[in-house]
Amino acid sequence: MWPGANFIQRPDGKRIDLGLIKNRSKLYLEQGDIVERHLRNNDYVIFNRQPSIDKISMMGHRVRVMPGLTFSLNPSLTTPYNTHFDGEEMIMHVPQSYETKAEVKEIMAVQKQIVSPKDNKPVMGIVQDALLGAMLFT
Repeated sequence: MWPGANFIQRPDGKRIDLGLIKNRSKLYLEQGDIVERHLRNNDYVIFNRQPSIDKISMMGHRVRVMPGLTFSLNPSLTTPYNTHFDGEEMIMHVPQSYETKAEVKEIMAVQKQIVSPKDNKPVMGIVQDALLGAMLFT
C-alpha cells in the first residue's frame, strides 16, 4: 500500500518481501539494511528515451505521484525526447545516492536543459492547449 516500502535487503543478501509478511510488528530494521520504498512526491527520477544521442535524451524530473500504473509528461517535452507519445518506450531510473540525487536536481533537471547543446536554440516551448490557453487569456 502506498506510501510505504516493498522490500528490505539485509547485508547478507537476503531480501524480504514486505507484501508477504503478515505481522510486520515483529520485523525490525538493523544497521546496514536497505529499504526499497515507493516513490513519493518531490523525489527526482531520470527519464531516458533511447537512442541516447545527446544529453537531452536523459533528463531529470521531479515526481508527482498520481493514480494509475503509468507516468505522464508535459507535452512540451516531446521535442527533446524526440517522441510523439504514440507508444514509444521510455525508461525511468531512480537515483539511489545523495550525490546522484543532487546531480539530477542541479544538472539534469528539465529546467536546466531548455537550450540545445547542438545549435544553442530552445528545444522546448509552449505547445497545443497551453498555446491556445495563453491566447484566450490575452
